[in-house]
Amino acid sequence: MSASWIRTIRAEGDRCLIVELGDSIDEPIGLRSRQLAHEIEQAHWLGVVDVIATFAAVAVYFVPPVDSLETKIHELAKTLTDDTASEVRRVTIPICYDAQFGLDLDNVAAHAGLSVPDLIQAHQKTVCRVFMLGFSPGLPYLGLFDERFDIPRLKNPRTRVAGGTIGVANRQAVIYPATLPGGWNLVGSTPLRLFDPNAAEPSLLMPGDEVCFEAITLEAYEDLKASASQT
Repeated sequence: MSASWIRTIRAEGDRCLIVELGDSIDEPIGLRSRQLAHEIEQAHWLGVVDVIATFAAVAVYFVPPVDSLETKIHELAKTLTDDTASEVRRVTIPICYDAQFGLDLDNVAAHAGLSVPDLIQAHQKTVCRVFMLGFSPGLPYLGLFDERFDIPRLKNPRTRVAGGTIGVANRQAVIYPATLPGGWNLVGSTPLRLFDPNAAEPSLLMPGDEVCFEAITLEAYEDLKASASQT
């Protein structure tokens, strides 16, 4: 990484610095964001209490006073390179596209100019990246899909979307970890539990993971759901 990757560093209140790396959602910027956040965490700077990578920025939370934090971030950035290798975990997410879950499948397919079966095939072909977790604990933002999935969010968000539901919008996808309000276009559901506060690793998915979707039948969905509820 070169220091030129950092566009600006600005204060967000008196206990947070926002390190801006770009203004778009793409893989290289997302990778740099995750890499910089990881290295700041590993530096164990006195006073830094949390580091969060987003699509194109890193939030560094601290307890003042902290000396020269902005300078330390710039200096650390100079030591990193684009070709830094990191292990990538791939996770397969089973998804049931049954009509009771894919409430917006017809609309998404029409927007993409595809039949529903062809849309389902296209949705499974993309190997997604978890860019970040946000909005709710364990909720992953996944992407990027091709232009056929560049559909806006709903004008009127739903007040309740069941946990496990998968929605698409703006070439991205999310998986709702719990019953939440939301305006994404719903295409299916997974029986997997996305967030368990009592687990050693509460979030099923983490930033940087690769995700593949794999279609399952409604019967298989119900069987996996029943098994998950017993653990």
